[in-house]
Amino acid sequence: MLSEIHILDILSSNFNRIRTYETLDEKCQVLIDTLRKTGWGRVTLSFLNSKFERKKTLYSGYTEDLIKIAEEKKLAPLKRKELLSSMVERWLISSFYCMPWRDVKARTIVSSRRTIEIPKS
Repeated sequence: MLSEIHILDILSSNFNRIRTYETLDEKCQVLIDTLRKTGWGRVTLSFLNSKFERKKTLYSGYTEDLIKIAEEKKLAPLKRKELLSSMVERWLISSFYCMPWRDVKARTIVSSRRTIEIPKS
């Protein structure tokens, strides 16, 4: 596990790079790539509209096959609204939800009853 100082160094140096990019997609990709460098194996960022429809998703640390599977198994907007309701308030940070895969309850909610074991490293 990385030390807190090392994580802060990664975050500060990579977040400064965000200013050098023009588009929102590029800036967000740098953000999720940076989060991955701090120890997360895979990071996903989805943009939703007010009807909870997914408009765009960015990935970091995924193979093309895993991205294809993720794109094929989109959640219905009603299910996504349920996920972002009071049942997940404990993971709300401002207007952002961080549902850690290591948390059994978060895995169960997100997985829709699919296999939810933590992959072995």
